[in-house]
Amino acid sequence: MLFIACSFLAALRIRPRVLVWLEQHMASRRWFKITRLAGFLFLAFMLGASVLGVAGYLNLAWAMAAHLAWVLLVVMAGTWCAASCTT
Repeated sequence: MLFIACSFLAALRIRPRVLVWLEQHMASRRWFKITRLAGFLFLAFMLGASVLGVAGYLNLAWAMAAHLAWVLLVVMAGTWCAASCTT
């Protein structure tokens, strides 16, 4: 869980740079807002899982981390499929 907390800090530093790049390269403002919200929720769940794990609720924290990993996998697969269908 401490690794997730360290990853959270790294992702927190990278997030503004990624958002600036996305804002310049995304055509739709709506999708940029959705991406920004999804990034915030991802970081919030990372922080929540790491805090729960450090507090001693390891089973709950690992369950949250597993669900977050599945959501990330589905989003990445959907993005990959959408990108491959459009080209």
